[in-house]
Amino acid sequence: MSPKGYRAIRTKQTSNTIIVCQAYSAEITDPAIKAQTFSYLFLVNERVLAIETTREGFEWASTTLTHAMSHHTAGDGTDHEEWQRKLQSSPVRVQWVLERDLSLRSLDYRSIQIGLSGEAVGKYFGEWVVSTTDMTNTMRKVDQYLKEGRFDAAKECLPEEEIHFLPGDLLRALRMD
Repeated sequence: MSPKGYRAIRTKQTSNTIIVCQAYSAEITDPAIKAQTFSYLFLVNERVLAIETTREGFEWASTTLTHAMSHHTAGDGTDHEEWQRKLQSSPVRVQWVLERDLSLRSLDYRSIQIGLSGEAVGKYFGEWVVSTTDMTNTMRKVDQYLKEGRFDAAKECLPEEEIHFLPGDLLRALRMD
């Protein structure tokens, strides 16, 4: 399947980094913006950050997950117990979530959601985060435009995303092939 297909990684990116947006509380975003990285805090969604991470870190996480998909799929070459063992031991978990447009209508593709634990969290906080940018006001502006029915103006506020291409082995591990 083409990288523009049902499962593809869409992100704003540079040649060395990948940028994702994530919602956090002000208790987390303020120190993260000042330090340009994270400290270990509990997460509550109040604000939105654009987090620029290294491609190297993203690809380490992608290769580490191997079969750590968040749900078992019959016919993927592993039985349920084997999948459960891999899931419990992996510091990276992946699931593909339904993507929606600005009107919250379902789109015909999924977006990747990556969860980190253990070793991966330390690497993320300590090595992978390049910068953080507060996107809260931008997202509030998007919300206001949507309330006013100004969908084109809302769309203009959002970052332009490109397909992130991965080697064939990672495409298979992420079930993108």
